[in-house]
Amino acid sequence: MIRQLAGHVAHHLTRLLGGLPTSRPAPVSKRVFIGAAAILILVVAVLVYSWRSGGGDQTVSREFGAVLRCMKCGHSVARSLDVADAPPFSCSDCGAQEAWFLKKCHACGELFLPPLEGDPPRQPMIPSCTRCGSQATGAASTKEAP
Repeated sequence: MIRQLAGHVAHHLTRLLGGLPTSRPAPVSKRVFIGAAAILILVVAVLVYSWRSGGGDQTVSREFGAVLRCMKCGHSVARSLDVADAPPFSCSDCGAQEAWFLKKCHACGELFLPPLEGDPPRQPMIPSCTRCGSQATGAASTKEAP
């Protein structure tokens, strides 16, 4: 009985799908049409991507805003820097080459300069807050420049 049911289902599926699949290759005109359609879809996808991503303008800004504080005089300033610039920077107030990135504690809100470490001196990657000791710290925003 199961064989009869399986045969019956197979017969109806074969009729529904238009017969058994053949191993003959598609005619040349059909293959050309499929190839042309694939190329057209690819070209449309590239054009849509280019249009949605800004029209192909590849200029990338290398500048970012940073808040610096001088270790010598304590002067803080927001400054636009290039990504290739490395501290220490010159202080716009006293001229000393001792301006470093100001950090902010996200736990207590303290703006601070972490102690320098290493030789040559540099700021730690994840400094601890000088007030509460939290390591939930990051760069101070230019909106927070004192």
